[in-house]
Amino acid sequence: ILLLLYLTDLSGDAGKVMGRLTGTLPTGALITLNLLLLAAATTALLDVFGAANTPSLRNAVTPGTVIFLFSVAAVEEMFFRGYLLLRLHQISGSFRKSLVVAALLFAVGHGYQGAGGLVFSFSAALFLGILWKRRPNFAAFALGHGLYNFLALVLVT
Repeated sequence: ILLLLYLTDLSGDAGKVMGRLTGTLPTGALITLNLLLLAAATTALLDVFGAANTPSLRNAVTPGTVIFLFSVAAVEEMFFRGYLLLRLHQISGSFRKSLVVAALLFAVGHGYQGAGGLVFSFSAALFLGILWKRRPNFAAFALGHGLYNFLALVLVT
């Protein structure tokens, strides 16, 4: 409820924060591809050091799981990019500091995934935060993040 109030009342222009729907699919696909490449690079790097220990969830793919993956992605994007990053920037006046703090908080939330999840989540949050500053499009980010979650579950684990 608080996020909806933020998006509609506090910003004064929910359309600006949520982004236009034009270009959503291409931008979402680009986000997904970049996240998959970043995940592969992170896993390869952690394999070199013997630290890649992401739990397998392949048997958990059900329609409910797919809905859950996309829902979580939408909520994470709304909170971490659409709310937290913008608010931290307003408070601190520094986008870089705000980006690092938001990325650290995003990574901590993925700590259950082990070292690989922490490193990847931090890197992905930095990438998504920089992209959000240039092209804030909630629908594209939620779609790209959700597709990444699904593909990571099905292909990687």
